[in-house]
This record gives sequence, structure tokens and C-alpha cells, in this order.
Amino acid sequence: MHFQSKGGTLLERLLIARRVELSRLAEYWHTLGASAFGILEADEVVAEWAWPAPVVTERLVSRYTISYPGGALRLFVSSSSSSPEHQPRLETDAVLVRELLRLEYELSVMTDELVQKQDQMLALYDLTRALRSEVGVEGIMQIIVQEASRILQSGGSFCRLVSPDHLVQHPAGRLPAAHVRAWCEQVMTQRSRLLLEAGAAPDVEGLLSVPVWMEGEVRAILGVFDRADGFKSPDIRLLQAIAELVGSKLEHAMMYERTLAQERINTEMTLARQLQGLLLPDKQPSVPGLDIFAAMYPAFQVGGDFYDWLNTPDSFTFMVGDVAGKGVAAAMMMAMIRSALRSVARFGFALMTPEDILEQTCEDVYDDFTRVSTFTTVFVGQYDPRHGRLVYANAGQSPIMFGRPGEPARLLEADAPALGVLPNSLSRNASLPMQPGDVLVVATDGLPEAENAAEERFGYDRLLALVEQHRHLPAADIAAQLYAAVSAFEDNRRQHDDRTLLVIKCLPHRRAATVTEAAEPDDVEGMLLD
Repeated sequence: MHFQSKGGTLLERLLIARRVELSRLAEYWHTLGASAFGILEADEVVAEWAWPAPVVTERLVSRYTISYPGGALRLFVSSSSSSPEHQPRLETDAVLVRELLRLEYELSVMTDELVQKQDQMLALYDLTRALRSEVGVEGIMQIIVQEASRILQSGGSFCRLVSPDHLVQHPAGRLPAAHVRAWCEQVMTQRSRLLLEAGAAPDVEGLLSVPVWMEGEVRAILGVFDRADGFKSPDIRLLQAIAELVGSKLEHAMMYERTLAQERINTEMTLARQLQGLLLPDKQPSVPGLDIFAAMYPAFQVGGDFYDWLNTPDSFTFMVGDVAGKGVAAAMMMAMIRSALRSVARFGFALMTPEDILEQTCEDVYDDFTRVSTFTTVFVGQYDPRHGRLVYANAGQSPIMFGRPGEPARLLEADAPALGVLPNSLSRNASLPMQPGDVLVVATDGLPEAENAAEERFGYDRLLALVEQHRHLPAADIAAQLYAAVSAFEDNRRQHDDRTLLVIKCLPHRRAATVTEAAEPDDVEGMLLD
């Protein structure tokens, strides 16, 4: 028996795989007197079983066509004679051969897919091992481009992260970044792969690029290039599988980096809040004849409000300020203006009035405030314990509320703009006698500007009514009532601005000690005279 095959690669594989069954079929025809049995493709013999025989006088060809991927076949039988039963038999055999080839083709496809899946799994396993110890985005991208190029046997590869925009190539700098970004834009626009044959694009011999999905969006693009024989369907599936792994790994890495960054920020903000707390007085002052309480609650972890005081036997100098803005920037400027005010007040407390302190501070900080386009409101007061008199100057600070028994609470309005607006301070001294029961509340605008769900502001009128209603209470309790009322008005809505209160309440005068009462000199000096 002679067998030959002239078919193409796929057909040859199918025929060789089913050679045993076809040979048995050919033997059967030989017993019927056939000298040859075979398969035709477009009238050309692609497979034949032949035996020595007399000169063939007839070739019987099946009318039934056997279709297969890539072409169509027919069976034939060569014989010196034939019978009427041969043609139906040949048609039946053609159906049988068709089924044999179909089954073999499906088995071949399944086997190829299994091999491809196995190759993909091995490639992904290798890639997973390579990425196992890497948690940084940059390191992951470097490994990805190296492994993608190796796995797909390409001349190079790239990975571009969309946001933040970052491009990594292997080999580094192999392609112009502008070309890579242009290809990536096509992938992002189409939200699908980009396949270019050799010669279709400059600088590369074939290109395959696929989107990398993260959190439901195309956040990166992975590409391989430089393979002269091009990229086929298995390569596309393999690169897409790699892209899925890349997306998962990059998503976790970016989340990890965001978490680290947030933890770092939280740590730094906690430290900043602690440092800012150290800049504020750590305890309430003790001033003869006064009950004093102060507190600052920032909208964020740090804020731009501040209060401070300097206490001497002859005077009590205090200040409250509010730097424009909120958060870290305002806190930095708050530290600067607080230090400037304290420096001026400390070194000139014996001679400088509130007006002088604001004037000198304005000269010191104006240039710095102008460069960063900010300003600060400041209220500076000096209380003379001997005479029970308050002298103050106000550079734009509001609200300043004053309550006296038997009289409605009223606002003490500023007479000048905030520091940093003009090169010089326009604030002037004002004098206010402090009598027993008088209450001075110096606040920042975070209290009157608090809003409820209807976006209605708390306002000055409510604050004045609260001061008038609770002025009989100690200073700390007055502050507590104001803070509680504002918080209740907001109904647990988020605080949007810093809130600072300094409450000063004038106590009843104590009778001055006499020499006959043997008072200590320090005690006499600190008492108020009736």
C-alpha cells in the first residue's frame, strides 16, 4: 500500500492524525477491486492509497463535498470496473471522513488552546513570582516591561501610567516618548487593543498594545513591539492576561502608596497640631481683678487663629488674631504673625501701646504677607490692673463684644483694615473702663459665620444675645455656652472655619490691704484699689 500527502500544514496534520481510519477505509475499497483510494482538493490529489493493478479505466469521485477550515475535499476511487453500489458507498464514506476530520480539527484546536493556556499560566506564574517582592509602582512597571518583552519574545516593551503620567520603556529610551504616548492615546480613545503590522508605524517592526483596567477605567497601557513575524491571536490573549495581572498589581500598589502618603500626612499633621498647641498659652493667666478664659478650635488639624498674652505686674497685654485661609498655610502664617506680635510686645511692653504694637508688627510682616498674598486681623488689648482700664487697638478683628450689667451687649467695631493690606497700620488706641461684672468677648469669624442645613448663618445678633444672657457666669462657662450654641445651630455639620474665643470678665474689686493688715508687698502691688 502506498500513501502520500500533498496537503497544507493543517490538512496534513488532520490526515496524518486519522491515517489509521483512512487506511482501513482504503483497504475496504481494495477488497472491492479498487486500485487506488484517495482525497482530492480542487481536482488535485492530496492523499492517496494505491496498489499495483491493471490500467485504470475509471475514476469514481464522490459528489459529496467535505468542508474543512481552509478548503473543501472530495473522495475518489480508481478501478478498472465499478458496480452501481460503489457511488452510494463513496458518498457514505465521504460523510464519515468529514466527521473524522471535524473531530480531529476540534481536538487539535482544543489541544492548541490547552497548550496556550498552559503557556500563559506558566508565563503568568513567572511574572507573579517576579512581582512578588515588589510593592512600589515604579518597581512594578520596570519588572512588567522586562517580563512582557521576554514572555512575548519581542524586541522591546513599554508601560504607561495615565495618572500620574509616567512612562517606562525596555530597553530604556528605545522609542521616542511622543510616539509611545500617541499610540497610548489611541488605545485610551478606543478602549481596546492597538495592533500594527511591521512597517505600519515608524521606529517599530510590529506593535501590540492593550489597555490596563483599574477600578473600571483605563488607567495604564501595556505594549510590546519589534517582532518581524507580527503578533497573532495567542499573543493578544497572552498580553491581555498580563495586562489583567498588571492592573491588579498596580491598583494595589497605588492604593498602598496612597495609604502610606495619607499616614505620613496624618503623622505630620498630628505633629503640626501638637507644635501649634505649644505656641498657644498652656494655661489661663492670673490677673488681679479678672477672670480669663481662652480656647481655639481649628476647622482642620491646624488652623490660622491664635491668641496669646504677656502678663506683668503692671499690665496684662493680650492679642487675638485670624490669618486669612485655613489649614497648613494659615497655620504657618499664624506662627509667623504670632511670633512677630509677641516679639514686639515683649521687648516694648513698658513703652508700647496696642496701637504701637500693631504699627511695628505691620512694618515687620508687610513684605512677607504681600509676597504670599495674605493678611491677618488682630485685636490687641492692654489691661491696667491698678486703674481697671482697658486700652485696645483693632486691625479688622470681628466680632468683639462687650457686655455691662444693665446694658445691652454691643459690638466694638474695628477702626482699621487687617495687617498686610497696607504698609502701615491705621489702628488707633481706644480706652474702655472695666467695671465689676463687665464682660469682653474677643472672637474670630468662625463663630458668627457658622451655618445650619438651610445655609443660614449664626450671626452677630445671636452671639450678642448669648453674651447678654450668660454674662453672670464665669468666663469659662460663658465660652462653653457660646461654643455649645454654635454647635447646636450647625446640627453636627462639618466645621468650616477656625473658632477662637477669649473671654475676660471683670471681678468685684477687692479692698486694698493696709500696712496694719500686714499684707505682703507682692500682694499689695497686685490688688485693685476701690
